[in-house]
Amino acid sequence: MSKKNVLEDFLKDYLDRSLRLRFDICTCVDCRARMTELILKRVPAVFVDTDDPDYESKKNAAAKDNIRRTFDATNKVIEEVSLSGAHAGDADKEKAFDDLIERIKETRGIDFSSYHRGILKRRLALRLAATKCDSYVKYLKVLAGDPHEYDRLFDELTINVSEFFRDLEMWEKLKNIIGRLAADKKGRDQAVTVWSAACAGGEEPYSIAMTTRISGLGSAQVKILATDIDRQAIKAAMAGVYKSEKLIKVISKVRALMGCDIRDYFSPCGQDLHLAADIKAMVDFQWHDLVTSEYPTNSDIILCRNVFIYFTKPLQERVLDRFYRVLNNNGFLIIGKSETLAPEARVVFREFDIENKIYQKIG
Repeated sequence: MSKKNVLEDFLKDYLDRSLRLRFDICTCVDCRARMTELILKRVPAVFVDTDDPDYESKKNAAAKDNIRRTFDATNKVIEEVSLSGAHAGDADKEKAFDDLIERIKETRGIDFSSYHRGILKRRLALRLAATKCDSYVKYLKVLAGDPHEYDRLFDELTINVSEFFRDLEMWEKLKNIIGRLAADKKGRDQAVTVWSAACAGGEEPYSIAMTTRISGLGSAQVKILATDIDRQAIKAAMAGVYKSEKLIKVISKVRALMGCDIRDYFSPCGQDLHLAADIKAMVDFQWHDLVTSEYPTNSDIILCRNVFIYFTKPLQERVLDRFYRVLNNNGFLIIGKSETLAPEARVVFREFDIENKIYQKIG
């Protein structure tokens, strides 16, 4: 009887599938062999007798037990080998990538040049695979021949992922902040201004509107601006139609924490839920590019959550500086829970609630 590492074929197959979406690195025979060698070293072998009647079930069990380890090792090895040295054609791939980003800027006016290249390449790879292109050069030809491909591409690049009352504890804090600001402005006959930057499908600004109502405030007391770079996302957000599962997982939590049944703000229509007209009317949706557009002024609160992770550090600093300039004195900036402000930004923003990533303008 002979023993075989039952993970070897699984690892090679997983590597092949991972490389199918990597058009930005060298995947020649030598690089693939090197990647396979390193992955096999990092994932402990599982040997089984090839004549074992349970060979297949043991092989499948080993693959299942090691899926997370395989995933981590494969991704790390791919990056390690791809950075280990130049290969013929690498410079051409980078130039083609730059040409693609420049073409998008020239034709659609959206500048992705300051976004993280690695993230952009991974998102672009999905469209290359969908259009059966194996290079950025070929994909440029697809864009030239099919203008609608730009819309499909932007759906991938802008990553419109959102949900109602995401990070619920933050919303309780925001409710208190809005209430306090509204009370302070009441005597001056002013409204609290809230800007939801990169609002995606509208869940965040509509959550702000519902929070405003939960606080007993109306549209005259709180003005909500919602912006995004994706025009299709804005159009969908303005419609205010959502799948019921968008609410199911937060209904009980919102009721427990904020004392409100948010189903009161929706009406069922088949499998969908339609947002109440008065809640929709509280939000002003506009197209906006955080990189190139003018920023709206006189904001009391800016929510820009889970966006900075896609920006390079210089772009993060530029956007934070502009947020600081348009925020009213002692205004609030709220970012995503997985994000942190650079040390330089903490000179002008103090930590108001670090757990919920709420910062306050200094000065």
